[in-house]
Amino acid sequence: MNFYARISRIVTRALTALAFGACLFAAGAQEGPAPPWIKDPGLKVYREKYLAGASHKAFAIAESGQFGWAEKRDTAGRAAQMALLECIRQAPTARCTLFSVDGNVMIDFYQIAASDTAAVQARMKPPRELTFGDEAKDTGVAPTYDPRAGNLVAPTPPTSPYALNLSTGALAELLAGTNRPIVLDVTEPGKEYKKNAIPGATWIGGAGIHDEKSNPQTDRFLARIMGQLASTKEWPLVVYCADWQCWEAYNAMQRLYTLGYHKLYWYRGGIAAWTKAGLPVVEAPLSAQVAPLK
Repeated sequence: MNFYARISRIVTRALTALAFGACLFAAGAQEGPAPPWIKDPGLKVYREKYLAGASHKAFAIAESGQFGWAEKRDTAGRAAQMALLECIRQAPTARCTLFSVDGNVMIDFYQIAASDTAAVQARMKPPRELTFGDEAKDTGVAPTYDPRAGNLVAPTPPTSPYALNLSTGALAELLAGTNRPIVLDVTEPGKEYKKNAIPGATWIGGAGIHDEKSNPQTDRFLARIMGQLASTKEWPLVVYCADWQCWEAYNAMQRLYTLGYHKLYWYRGGIAAWTKAGLPVVEAPLSAQVAPLK
């Protein structure tokens, strides 16, 4: 089952569960049987702790019933990151999805994003030029096999030993076709959703963060997410972040290569070059968080 079909199924079940919970609250009834896909104590925590918790807060769920939640974070985005991270800790196989952030239902946003993406891709046309902005800029930084731990906003090398470069025009052409690559946005989240994602991109927070203490866990969580996104490690992957001065994509490619994904493409221009080309963007919710928060 593909990503969009999974999301659609989760959406239907999630909204049913929300209505179920609302009926219980309205009737003042005692706790009834939980829907099978949100198992105790997940529903109980959602109703008794999360709903009563302080802002900023978020609740994430998996189809298999595991959950993660967070409260008292400085932003809604940080709460969303923590809820997804805690959910993925608990769910060994199922995909985690944001259910609610600050009391607002988020899960229907996934379906809206999928629908908007399909409509945009159906009418997308590649630009006349191949490159835009500073995506091909070379400031003399040498390619490196080592990930970068600090100062992730700095000029990147013009190429990576782990991936082939992909221009704006080439990426737009691929996304306008039928055999599309998997596109990963590894920009660190500031909010629980973004308004300028490349159509079809899956937003994974933490994939480009390098920390010696947390790397094994991050690798494990990223491998789990990628196993849910790609049916084979031979499927082409496109990685991007903000622009040519963003090391998060560079680090993420090194991590993905180590995990066995060797058909890697680096969209070095990132969202800056994409929007400079006048290409369409979509709103997208955070799909996963694989690294601990700083």
